[in-house]
Amino acid sequence: MYSRKYLLVIIIIFNSLTISAQQLSGWFFHSHNQKLNDKWSYATDFQLRSSENLRGIKSVLLRGWVSYLLADSRTIGLGYTHFGNWDVEDGHDSYDGENRIFEELQLDNDLLGIEVSNRIRLEQRILNRDIRTQIAQRFRYQLALVIPLEKVKIFQRSTSLILQNEVFLNVQNQDAANAHLFDQNRPYIGWGISLAETTEVEMGYYYKTQIDKIDGMTNSNIAQIKINTTF
Repeated sequence: MYSRKYLLVIIIIFNSLTISAQQLSGWFFHSHNQKLNDKWSYATDFQLRSSENLRGIKSVLLRGWVSYLLADSRTIGLGYTHFGNWDVEDGHDSYDGENRIFEELQLDNDLLGIEVSNRIRLEQRILNRDIRTQIAQRFRYQLALVIPLEKVKIFQRSTSLILQNEVFLNVQNQDAANAHLFDQNRPYIGWGISLAETTEVEMGYYYKTQIDKIDGMTNSNIAQIKINTTF
């Protein structure tokens, strides 16, 4: 029964990827969380994103933040992100970098053995637009479920199913972003394998819908490999 369900999920993902293969890209993601004491911790993210058709590296993301535990289920954080894109203009490679400061609130709960995470993040985006620097604010809400798969083990290692969605809204200075309230939406399904107490490897798939100021609304298929470490 279980194997048939998981096989069906894999078939659905494969079909989605092949339908829009021309828009397939890949993300490599490493996320690390370091506990400092009972209340304080810091975390870092490193991400490389390919261009369409996996032709090469398109984007890089570097993120770091500190978090404070308010209670058993509530955490607040303050951080910084650098996001950059490589492109070709007039036959020459160019690099466009965006800097962000962000604040977040995360609520973590256990519901019948399922890890439920709600995260609210507010970003102040420093954008280079029309040869001048502008600041826009973006609101992000992410809901994530981590479902243990007790009967599915790989080399005696536990596995889990990850279901997630994140919506992005431009809440201030929309003209500097994409001139719309809606920015993007990212539903996601993943499969995590615990390699050790401190390391997990996750493989998953995003279907991203985004409004771009020039191209309008676009849909993208994204395959992701993620490594999570915690100390």
